[in-house]
Amino acid sequence: MRRIAALLILIFSSALLAAAGGKELPALGLGGMDETNTVGIALDIGDDELSFDVKSASDSNSIFILSALWESLTSYDPQTGRPVAGAAKSWGQTLDGMEWEFVLRDGLRFSDGSPITAQSFVDSWLDMGRRNTPFASMLDIVSGWKDYRLGNASASNVGLRAEGNSLIITLSQPAGYLPMLLSNSCFAPVPANEAAGSDFPKVVNGPYTVISSTETEIILARNLRYHSPETVGEDYIRIDLRGSVPEVWQDYADGKIQWALCYIPSEYLLPNASDMVTSHTWATSFFYFSAASGPYSDPAVRKALCSVIPWDAIRRIVSGPLPTSSLVPSSDASFECEPKSGAEALKALSAAGYQSLPELRIAVHRGSQIALAAEVMADIWSQTFGITVIVDTVPLTVYTRDPASTPYHLACLTWIGDYYDPMAFLELWRSDSTLNLGNYTNKSFDDLLAAAEVSGGRIEALEAAEQYLLDDFAVIPLDNPISTNFVRFDLISGWYDNALDIHPLKNLRLRN
Repeated sequence: MRRIAALLILIFSSALLAAAGGKELPALGLGGMDETNTVGIALDIGDDELSFDVKSASDSNSIFILSALWESLTSYDPQTGRPVAGAAKSWGQTLDGMEWEFVLRDGLRFSDGSPITAQSFVDSWLDMGRRNTPFASMLDIVSGWKDYRLGNASASNVGLRAEGNSLIITLSQPAGYLPMLLSNSCFAPVPANEAAGSDFPKVVNGPYTVISSTETEIILARNLRYHSPETVGEDYIRIDLRGSVPEVWQDYADGKIQWALCYIPSEYLLPNASDMVTSHTWATSFFYFSAASGPYSDPAVRKALCSVIPWDAIRRIVSGPLPTSSLVPSSDASFECEPKSGAEALKALSAAGYQSLPELRIAVHRGSQIALAAEVMADIWSQTFGITVIVDTVPLTVYTRDPASTPYHLACLTWIGDYYDPMAFLELWRSDSTLNLGNYTNKSFDDLLAAAEVSGGRIEALEAAEQYLLDDFAVIPLDNPISTNFVRFDLISGWYDNALDIHPLKNLRLRN
């Protein structure tokens, strides 16, 4: 991570990345770098492909890695998940909450030595809006932003401007959660010449750079030009991508891997299993309808389908310890569907103008419980309505990276909110959202969201919008999942439990 000296290692890193594959680890020990100062992390990416475009990546594995390479105006406190200083050293807002000023740290630089300015953020964000990337709509609270990203206005109309070392953001509505929203690494200042592609970025601004990548591991090294080298724990991070296999289990037991985000069997844990950390997360697992047209986009059809499913039993199959009927964790909104017999459901379909239904395709990601629940639902629908139901177990990115072109009518997802606000979940169903996984378009829902943002009782108003969504049978909440991490606290420090399940890599330190 850091700043001066050891220019040689930066040149070496760039050369490796430019080479095909970047297979070899450069000589260690340059500029004080020590290969013994390496934290080992095991990550199971499953069947999904990693995305290395920080502006477009939306899956948790890609974001996990990219967040070590990029830093936005704010970062995440490792203990609470709340915003702390990142590239900005301070920030504040006007009394009416309509304008924010983020003051950048002095002397910010990219890993290649080029300067980072407030204009760097403006230019990077405008490119994000121009490309209309997955998280772009989160900035619709910025004045003029929505019209700009939809191609209806020029960049000059957007409420972003650089004034010296400050970024000034003018909003269209107050948003007290803005500093936390901006902790997402997608809002980092990406250089214009850092093209999106299948390779890791060569020029970054975060605490680490990539010096080697293969199919089985990724090696990160300190960014020697990071603004605060004293905050970075170790010289190297080794991310093991082999998944949950015996070799990884043994490396964990031997202390070569100090943190595993994949399953470690009990016989490889410490004697008292104090290294297994389970915790509640700011997240919800749910089924959602994703058809943009046709019968399965009709609320009446969705209601009929839902009415014959024993949802409590489905939630038990999914086996989450915290079943829920709300989309936003801890919300009082609730998914309710009056149970109907098959005959009653068929009658309801007929009343809605449907005598039969076409093939129904369901997408689920890897995981036996989810797949089993989907199969149970498929059997019920097939027997009740006489329709062909196909359940496909596919990589998550197959149906989440480009929702508009999904071939599936129903899918399952676990969504972890990026910030502590209901909009972290409700944004997924706003018509103009770039995160609209369900291809959901409903003006009444959009109006409820818009009215909530200017109402005195904002949280209650957002809850009403959530209830509308649930009553429209667009989403069926299942449970609030428990995160499980395996952490060798006897070997590392700086890892803390928090509801976002976000643990910045720069805070990890080896114990002596």
